[in-house]
Amino acid sequence: MSEVGWTGDVHLSLTRAWLGLQGFVGIAFMLLSPMSGWMAGTQDPDFEALGPVGGAVVVGLAGLACFGSVGLASAGAAIGLGHGKAWAWWAAVLSLGLLCFGACLPIGIYGIWALSRDEVLRHYGVSSLAWPRERPRS
Repeated sequence: MSEVGWTGDVHLSLTRAWLGLQGFVGIAFMLLSPMSGWMAGTQDPDFEALGPVGGAVVVGLAGLACFGSVGLASAGAAIGLGHGKAWAWWAAVLSLGLLCFGACLPIGIYGIWALSRDEVLRHYGVSSLAWPRERPRS
């Protein structure tokens, strides 16, 4: 197995594809959120005090916090997993863990399972996730 672009595992490939899609959608929503804030500032009476520019700024920052953080982490994890980076494994687990709280519970569980198998852990240099039976004495 090569270090770059390891795709010998169909479960890991599907997980990377999902993370890439999730990243694309999150980044797209992040980029479109200021436009919806602009529209809300011109048409919604609750946003009248902010105006179109204020609505774009407020909703844009909310979009950055909600969609951008998950989108950028997912896209980065998908790219990093393709290059065999250990940090990408952790970013992928966090991104997929967030899915478990949303409507994509089965996909989040599947992705975490795909990343927690022994050969994947060894490939990314992550220590075993098993709880130690006895702690080493110092």
